Amino acid sequence: MRALTAAPLLVIWAAVAAVVHGCALVAGIEPPDESPSKRHCVDGVKDADETDIDCGGKDCLACGGAACTLNADCQSGGCATGVCVEPSCSDGVFDGYESSLDCGDPRSFAVGCQLCQDGLHCFNGCNCQSGYCNPSTQACGGGTPNCDLCADGVQDGAETDRDCGGASVCPRCLTGQKCAVDTDCASGTCTPPTCG
Repeated sequence: MRALTAAPLLVIWAAVAAVVHGCALVAGIEPPDESPSKRHCVDGVKDADETDIDCGGKDCLACGGAACTLNADCQSGGCATGVCVEPSCSDGVFDGYESSLDCGDPRSFAVGCQLCQDGLHCFNGCNCQSGYCNPSTQACGGGTPNCDLCADGVQDGAETDRDCGGASVCPRCLTGQKCAVDTDCASGTCTPPTCG
């Protein structure tokens, strides 16, 4: 059995820290720099020049909805009264779940965003008006729709949590994920709001 080195564990911790501490880690965006000078960005502590836990400042991922000092501290590019402005589909900034500037959020029907036109960047077909994202060029258009809402990395459609549950073909949710009824859960037990 191969022992894990520190580098993969650092990437795993960065993903956990990003979810737990509110720092946005969007599908298709590279993991944080793992150089020794940036390890403070994944230690679960507000340290160095971070403006919130493991985000903001000159080294870390930008904070989403967290405390800030400068516009550059925020994923949305906007800091107002010491708090990051939430990303929007009309702010002229590539942020949130967008795959291209102000379009491509696969939750478009719920958040009022437009899906991207042919030729614009995409991560999967759910970002595109055509429903097709070319996997080679990562551009919308030119093929048979390949949008899979159950694998787009966000809670959308009838899902009760990200890519699971609901009256859909998505997998059932795991323990601790959101649910509404027992059939949302792999365990068969929903104690709202989570699977048991």
